Amino acid sequence: MPRPDCVKIQYWMPWDIEGLETVAGSKMVLCLEHCKKEVDYHFVNEVFSQKRLGKFFKFMGMPEPEILPLPSEVVDAETKLPEKYKVLLDVDERWHPMIRTIKQDLPYIQIDSLDFATNPIVKVEDYSLLVSFKDFATVDEAIRRMLINGRNVISNVQAPYCGYLDGQVDVKTFKQTLIKAVRDGRYLKFNKAAQEYYVGLVDPKTVYGQAEISH
Repeated sequence: MPRPDCVKIQYWMPWDIEGLETVAGSKMVLCLEHCKKEVDYHFVNEVFSQKRLGKFFKFMGMPEPEILPLPSEVVDAETKLPEKYKVLLDVDERWHPMIRTIKQDLPYIQIDSLDFATNPIVKVEDYSLLVSFKDFATVDEAIRRMLINGRNVISNVQAPYCGYLDGQVDVKTFKQTLIKAVRDGRYLKFNKAAQEYYVGLVDPKTVYGQAEISH
């Protein structure tokens, strides 16, 4: 049993919210009624999840969840970009039809896929830009690591420094916008602002401080 004075936190991942959206209304209400009584702080890690969950919280008369990235260990973060511009591609299968020709579209840029079968040893220091499009639009470990190391990102994640690109458009418009963004990425500098922002946020002390947890 938790101590009476302990602070109880619920950190909602995108798949948790999707589960809440797909259950019957009565079960959703029961779940949130329990959260309303038992949980002190609710967190998500990007704007899109905040909006999805916020509509349920509003219905239940609950405060909108706060945005707080998951804590992560920071060890010897990079201080500069590599001399050669290289792009790392990390996309879920659903996005392949829209992105699969990117290497052919930009043959003068080295673009590697984050695939443990074909590219098992990926080093952050080798890449300047991450292109990440996932079914769950969240600041995952790959995005977080790249930003902590001052790299730039293009993604479908609505969070600071994540290079949000709207995927809810026609394929032609999406591809043209993506190609231009990757091409222009050659001229982006070391992302010091993103590094400082995420190094500060992933520090475990930030979580404890924001939630007012005492040890």
